[in-house]
Amino acid sequence: MTVWALLPVKKFAEAKTRLGTWLPDAQRAGLARAMYEDTLAALAASTGIERIAVVSSDEQAHAIATRAGALCLDDPGLDLNAALEAGRSELLSMGASIIVVFPSDIPALRPQDADAVVDAGREGRAAVIVPDHLRTGTNALLLHRTMPLRYSFGPDSFEAHTRLARESGVEMHMLRLRNIECDCDTPEDILRLTAVPPGKFTTRSLENLKPASEGSVRFAR
Repeated sequence: MTVWALLPVKKFAEAKTRLGTWLPDAQRAGLARAMYEDTLAALAASTGIERIAVVSSDEQAHAIATRAGALCLDDPGLDLNAALEAGRSELLSMGASIIVVFPSDIPALRPQDADAVVDAGREGRAAVIVPDHLRTGTNALLLHRTMPLRYSFGPDSFEAHTRLARESGVEMHMLRLRNIECDCDTPEDILRLTAVPPGKFTTRSLENLKPASEGSVRFAR
């Protein structure tokens, strides 16, 4: 059994657009990169995740992935779900038994969180989903190789994935894992991260931010 993590990564310059009115473009891109580095580092340290694949058209994302020992896959340039389906096809052709999709912006992720997702899927032979803190998005999705469930990331993806599972007869197990639920799309998300806290790359990036309307971000010690 081979367990892969699959990470879709936008070009950093195009990521986190909802922070665009709060942060200058260079800081926004730097924060996106930092969150990706923390997410990747946590997955690389996980005992449940055996291999990592990154699907992206960003050269920096590929360089970081290569240094971490991850497989680099090209984004076909259609949309997020098309990129994930292309990635899944490639990993299945390489013998993947389980594929877990993680977004690249969950910087509070710890190795044990990834282990918990994999353990839940192995024990129950079920699909596993971890929603975001609003329970609208999908921040982790584990599927076994034979599960006929297409990816439906985007607005309201948590409801879409659970509905598709019911329609496909796939048992879906939901996990609530605080560190995985902490994605970062808005200034409010950033403030919530200060209490977790995120990994070292994101912490350093946030402490150096100079938002248009706030001071630098401070973390509780």
